[in-house]
Amino acid sequence: MSSDYLPTAPDPLTTARTPAPSPPRLGAIAAASCAVLSIVAGVAATTVVTSGAVVVLTSTGYVLGAIVCTILWSVQRAKEQSARRHPDFRPRPLWSQVAVVGMLVGLAAGAFSAFLLATELAK
Repeated sequence: MSSDYLPTAPDPLTTARTPAPSPPRLGAIAAASCAVLSIVAGVAATTVVTSGAVVVLTSTGYVLGAIVCTILWSVQRAKEQSARRHPDFRPRPLWSQVAVVGMLVGLAAGAFSAFLLATELAK
């Protein structure tokens, strides 16, 4: 019979709360790293003489800067929004700012690499 089982609510004084999640850092660090690698690939492409190496370096710079940095920023933002739902979460805006700067620098480096790639393919 269903009347024999009476569900009870957990006692808030005796149940342990889950610890507050820490602000996500990995996405911000990875976005900044990809932005730096995209800059390195773009600068290296300007110093290389062979056409095949220029295409590879500029393609790598474009993918890392424009695509991967944006994806990593999105992951960082989603994890931060998920962590903010916890009542004891303490935000640290440094990691959000690092992710935004990494994304913007990555987009600029990706655009530079895309320009170099288009110039090389037009030759």
